[in-house]
Amino acid sequence: MTHETESANDEQTADLELMRYYAPLALVLALALPACEISNGDRGPERRVLFFAAASTTEATTRAAEAFEAQSGVAVTISFASSATLAQQIEAGAEAGVFLSAHREWTEALEAAGLVTERTELLGNGLVLIVPRDSELTFGQPGDLDMNDVEFLALGDPDTVPAGIYAKEALVNLGLWESLRAKVVRGMDVRQALLFVERGEADAGIVYATDAAMTDAVRIEARLDSALATPIRYSLVLLSDDAGARSLYDFLRSPEGAEIFSEFGFKPLHP
Repeated sequence: MTHETESANDEQTADLELMRYYAPLALVLALALPACEISNGDRGPERRVLFFAAASTTEATTRAAEAFEAQSGVAVTISFASSATLAQQIEAGAEAGVFLSAHREWTEALEAAGLVTERTELLGNGLVLIVPRDSELTFGQPGDLDMNDVEFLALGDPDTVPAGIYAKEALVNLGLWESLRAKVVRGMDVRQALLFVERGEADAGIVYATDAAMTDAVRIEARLDSALATPIRYSLVLLSDDAGARSLYDFLRSPEGAEIFSEFGFKPLHP
């Protein structure tokens, strides 16, 4: 092998090493850039907004986003998770334009961090006690949960998930929390708590009324009195001055948006 060949090979090896080093960095930088515009061929750039929404609103916000896209031409990318998880991602730098939270605690935390442009209370909801569709258990009232036949009770994590926080508050006020806490199966969001009951992995669960209405695999046994917990309020948060984000924010609190949320059982708080 000649000296020139060895040098060429050394240069190629060095180039490969540089590629291995810089490629991940380039990927990170690309993901960090705001997705404001995307090339759309001859039609020019496409406007896009990132929408973070509580898992319990999955079907309603998907429908609302589709209606908004058709009306505005602005593309919407939705990320669903527990409100606490989404708020933490926003605090960590996620560039969401709009956030729909199932608990005001997380919106107040974002506001304290100076990340909120505008916010409003958008929706109301309620809690229901559910069992698997073919369960032989019956409950005339939530107090009947304190039965030996209930081995596992599914809730959203009562430390972080809004539905679980509300449910724990109700159980505390019913005087049931201490006797039931060891039976609680914690879901990472309310939809996972619902899934535990659907699959029969929990004997009963407490979820939003709108979640129970999304499946025929569970049966509603009782509705919890709204006075047992802090009123359930979904906060809509504008996080960006971007025109697309503002348009989506305004659409969701419009009469058309309210009509869509009503179809899925939510209680719009705007006229």
